[in-house]
Amino acid sequence: MDETVNLWGVCISETGDPCFGLHLGEQVRPSTFHIVGYTLMNAANLSEAFDKLNQYQRLISDGGIFQKVPVSKGVWFIYHPRPGSIPFFYHQIDAVLAAVLAFSRWVTGKMLMPIEVSLNRAPSLEVAEYKRVFGLLPNFAADFDGILISHEALALPLLEADEELCEIHE
Repeated sequence: MDETVNLWGVCISETGDPCFGLHLGEQVRPSTFHIVGYTLMNAANLSEAFDKLNQYQRLISDGGIFQKVPVSKGVWFIYHPRPGSIPFFYHQIDAVLAAVLAFSRWVTGKMLMPIEVSLNRAPSLEVAEYKRVFGLLPNFAADFDGILISHEALALPLLEADEELCEIHE
């Protein structure tokens, strides 16, 4: 993980982009994660895709895990980073949460908007860019890093849903 964090540091420095993580996360497509992405893409709905993401997360990265927390408005997908001896850059967490949203939009074909986004850090000077990417202003200085997705969005069928292909990929 320390090598990965160091690589992130170089990328952030070289690009000079204060929203590097957001911009990287926006580019995520199912193919980004190879066979895991294709498995998720062929799930019946978004909720099932996220269940499979939890199941196969470690094939993508050991950098963190998701916790699903159902609430009345939807389900929180809380990201728990697991850095090595070097703490993560906030860009890494931004990338993960932006990727969840980008992936959800790609596989449903809908411009999904989260109900809320929480970030466990001080407010960014780039609030307009956060609002553009997430469609709302995140709650900064929150107790956790996560994205709240509605029950209706999670029930949406995926464009490429194919039970047989999903089983083959698994």
